[in-house]
Amino acid sequence: MNLHRTTLLLQGLALVACGDVIVQPVSERPTRGLSTGSPDILFHEPPACDLDGLREDAETCDGSDLAGTTCADILGPSSTGTLACTQRCGWDTRGCSLPDPQDAMAGLAQDAPWPMHRHDPARSGRSPHLGPASPQIRWQLTTPYASPPTRDDTPMVPLLASGGLVLASAAERTRLHALAEGAVLWAGEDLPLYARPGPAAVTASALAFAVNDHALFGNDLQGQPLALPGPTYFDPAPFPSPAASSVAVAPDGTLYATHQHRLVARRPDGSIRWALGNKNVEALGQDTNPTALGYALGGTVALGLDGSLRVKGFSFDQTALVAVDPDGGVRWIRPIDCPYDAYGMAHELSLGTDGTTFITCDGGLYAIDASGELRWQHHQEQRFRGVALGADGATYLGADGQLLRLDAQGKPSWSLATGNWKADELQGSAPVVDAAGKIYLGTADGRLLVASAEGELLAEVALGTDPVTMLALGDDATLAAVAGDRILLLEEAP
Repeated sequence: MNLHRTTLLLQGLALVACGDVIVQPVSERPTRGLSTGSPDILFHEPPACDLDGLREDAETCDGSDLAGTTCADILGPSSTGTLACTQRCGWDTRGCSLPDPQDAMAGLAQDAPWPMHRHDPARSGRSPHLGPASPQIRWQLTTPYASPPTRDDTPMVPLLASGGLVLASAAERTRLHALAEGAVLWAGEDLPLYARPGPAAVTASALAFAVNDHALFGNDLQGQPLALPGPTYFDPAPFPSPAASSVAVAPDGTLYATHQHRLVARRPDGSIRWALGNKNVEALGQDTNPTALGYALGGTVALGLDGSLRVKGFSFDQTALVAVDPDGGVRWIRPIDCPYDAYGMAHELSLGTDGTTFITCDGGLYAIDASGELRWQHHQEQRFRGVALGADGATYLGADGQLLRLDAQGKPSWSLATGNWKADELQGSAPVVDAAGKIYLGTADGRLLVASAEGELLAEVALGTDPVTMLALGDDATLAAVAGDRILLLEEAP
């Protein structure tokens, strides 16, 4: 019979029971309230026993009795310090420590490895850090603050700080929450309005969050709501946008987001710098641009190296890509053959370093150059959430049961079969790319795939049956994933 250990955490001591019991792996253990500073009971109270047969009651407790067990095995992967054994058949955890929640939250500011939706204001989906080549689940949490997204809803969107801290925006609740080691550090309050929220973004001093068609709001690094200057709520729009906005944070701290069918630029303190749109623009403040576009503006905002922006415009029968100057003036408008409806709306924008914009729409991908001219287009049967841009000019997308690489001219250079798919279903996630060129893709049937830059399948991890809808890479070979209403953190397998 194999001897397993059952643990009780109490006042810094972990008591051990030996017997025929099952010990859960760390990733499946009950979550711990890290913000309290004291662990909860994890396992059963132990009967009298010896420690793995190494020590009788009269024997001396020494380091060999630990049998390779560490603080991380008892308190979770982020625990550090020195674990000791006790004379009474137990583990002494008083030398172990959990990460300080405030230190963890500070990691979200400044140099967070994945600070906004699709990593950067250009929405490249590319990280300067290495991801795991053979991922395994470190922890997972079913969050009560979000429900699984329906067909085209914005799913939970994870952001990553150093040390595996995850900030997530809820799917159908106007709420932010911060997670570490499978525990909720804090959860922001719901707004009084019901609206599908867009992805959050991290600035140097606060967590900013855009809510489609209603407001921009934020939380500080302790989860407290920010008092934003100027108007943040507006009159109801004439018709709803089909896609929630995501905040883009410029290098100078300017926040860009769409709401009320307008593109709004805010200073780092939240006050309005300018706004561009058709309806009641003057209500946003004096420093505005009232240009009539003929389109409502909504969804993702992408920011180029020259400070110009790209945003989607739409009417009831057409979609357009709108280029906007840094001062809020319209540079050009490019209509796209993508009629407005619940599922035909362009989903995502990505902006290359040469000014080329990649816009997805109902299974189509359009590459539009810096002057607004169409460079090339590509079409798939299956709709997909977005693309990732490689450092070599390649574009990666997942649809039609394959991960596809397109070269700089839009020609397929390789494809990797990803398995089951349906033409009327939205692909699981947009790809993300790490510093070595590895590509990560979530599938609609609950798998995470890792491919090499040459298109070779490196790893496949089952994360359940829910679609894997969002991915984010950390700076310590970690990867956050959203699958239904679960958030998972994966790390490199030993």
